[in-house]
Amino acid sequence: MFFLDMLFAEIVKTLESIRDAEFVCNFCTSYVFPTIPHVKHILVCGGKRTVECSGTLAAKKLLLTRKKFLTFEKVLPTASIERWVSFVDDENSMFSECLWFLEQVSSKIHYV
Repeated sequence: MFFLDMLFAEIVKTLESIRDAEFVCNFCTSYVFPTIPHVKHILVCGGKRTVECSGTLAAKKLLLTRKKFLTFEKVLPTASIERWVSFVDDENSMFSECLWFLEQVSSKIHYV
């Protein structure tokens, strides 16, 4: 994992040096990162740049993805990166996420 963390640090350093904020916002929402902490870090990194390109589709998408991530952290704090990928998928709706969550909870309830 050490090598992966070194590569990730290089990605962040490179993103911070890029002047095109819209590109940075697009990058932060377009790629899957290997761990939940990496996702969180990259969304924070990109979020700092949304002011520079506010009103663009890239900034709006990044802000929406950050909101989804906050929800994800609250509802599924121990979930895997695979679960995050399905959670944030554009085809996925919050309704389907709520339904999935309720099904998980109801399967664990023992009715008397």
